[in-house]
Amino acid sequence: MCHGALAQLPNGQTLTTDSMLLPAGQVCACLADTITLGFSGGLTHFSMGALRKPQVLEILVLAEDAGVRMGRLVARKTR
Repeated sequence: MCHGALAQLPNGQTLTTDSMLLPAGQVCACLADTITLGFSGGLTHFSMGALRKPQVLEILVLAEDAGVRMGRLVARKTR
């Protein structure tokens, strides 16, 4: 289960696995970054090193172009 932000995939696409019990069409934001870079043909990644504002701004533009949007709020289940 994802405990961070969620993103909505473009064009009604869904990704389902037994390990990610998320609403249809939504993925964890970290996976959305990877998917966005794949859609854009990017040859870099942002998953190592310090978080930098220019990278955040770049991935937001790439996500917009790829049709990846902010996910819906989902109530977090507690034990």
